[in-house]
Amino acid sequence: MSGQLHHVSITVSDLVISQNFYAFFGYQLERSFQDEQVTIHMLENQGSRIELFHFYGDVSSPTTSESLIALKRVGITHFALRVNDLEAFHRKLSEVTNITTIYNARLGSFRYFFCSDPDGNQLEVIEE
Repeated sequence: MSGQLHHVSITVSDLVISQNFYAFFGYQLERSFQDEQVTIHMLENQGSRIELFHFYGDVSSPTTSESLIALKRVGITHFALRVNDLEAFHRKLSEVTNITTIYNARLGSFRYFFCSDPDGNQLEVIEE
């Protein structure tokens, strides 16, 4: 037996804004579902999936982090998306969200920066 990551699920405050943000990375709508409580969009990019949930009414937001890189928090702290031109994504995303400088990974073999999506979820953008 083996396991492989199928998708990451994110509850968002604005479905259109979030879907447009992840389109920067090549994610496109694969399928959707809607009922009286929620709209769900499954985005796909070369076998990788991000599931966006948008609930109607009030939803809670996480506490704003003082640091964009909040790795000491217990639980899932971020997810990473691989790109083929780190500098181009760094420039493009700096126009729409907060970003860090580009770093060389301590584990070697890749460079990265952190940014946040429209709801403040942390993403690591890497180039191997």
